[in-house]
Amino acid sequence: MEQNKIETHDDYVSLGNPTFEDSFYDLGTTHTFVAYKPSGHFEIESLFGINFYLSDQYKKHTRKIYNLIDLLGDMGGVLEISTAFFGLFIFPISRFSFLVKALQLLFLVRTKEKGIF
Repeated sequence: MEQNKIETHDDYVSLGNPTFEDSFYDLGTTHTFVAYKPSGHFEIESLFGINFYLSDQYKKHTRKIYNLIDLLGDMGGVLEISTAFFGLFIFPISRFSFLVKALQLLFLVRTKEKGIF
């Protein structure tokens, strides 16, 4: 007998934890033993016999749905989309900072008289 493990990931926003886990057993491979006698004839040692052995191996069946991270990956990559998303918020701050710095450098005046500005 062989154990089968089932795991499903059915969340659209998944953090890696399975939503369902279970296991079941099935009959794995069967073996037929035939005795060989020195006379050259093959004879079956018994008429009928069943032996069940629990296998130390198991099969793992996994089902994963197409989630939000997969969609973002297909649209152009998670890193590129997140960079563009945060760029929309950072761009106005960056533009304002550049204009303030440019205006400071543009109106930099040096004079010998100290009371003008």
